[in-house]
Amino acid sequence: PAPRGRRLRDELRAFRRLQLWTVMAIAAVGFAGSFAVFSYIADIGRQVAGVSAGYIPVLLAVAGLGMTLGNAIGGITTDRSLNGTLLIAFPAYIAAMLTMVLVVSSPVGLTLSFFLANFAHATLSPAMQTWLMRIAGRSEMLGASLHHAAFNVANALGALLGGAVISAGYGLEAPTVIGTAVAIVGFAMLLATLALLRLR
Repeated sequence: PAPRGRRLRDELRAFRRLQLWTVMAIAAVGFAGSFAVFSYIADIGRQVAGVSAGYIPVLLAVAGLGMTLGNAIGGITTDRSLNGTLLIAFPAYIAAMLTMVLVVSSPVGLTLSFFLANFAHATLSPAMQTWLMRIAGRSEMLGASLHHAAFNVANALGALLGGAVISAGYGLEAPTVIGTAVAIVGFAMLLATLALLRLR
């Protein structure tokens, strides 16, 4: 049932909040890093790490396991400390992406770093969604849905950037580099936002 005393116009007022757009942008940019790699993992695995076509489902399963565990742990840690989860999981995510840059040509290295990147990425997800829900106030359902909207923007942006560096001739290792760079930009946006909120 619809919430009592709430109209569509009341829900949409949440979009007036600059902080809502800022957090969505952090999620869209930060999460794009892992999608820059995820979108091309089959080609990266086969042509850079040298794994067989039959191993690609294993890589995807490893990513899924990382996401499942990360989401569960992120929910627990977000309940304890939203900011703490953001400030620990984001650097861990960047570290995993950077590790992938260094070990992408190794089947074992790619597998482990791909797991860790997706684990850390998913650990951030409950924190980002909770943040959006808090900002949205009484429009918390809208805030929750906006997290998924930002996530889908990240998916598209990551695929775009990964494809751009491949098309530019930088090779199939390049998505790991651009993915790390984008993740760093997302973290910088996060730090700037938290700093500005403390000054208010």
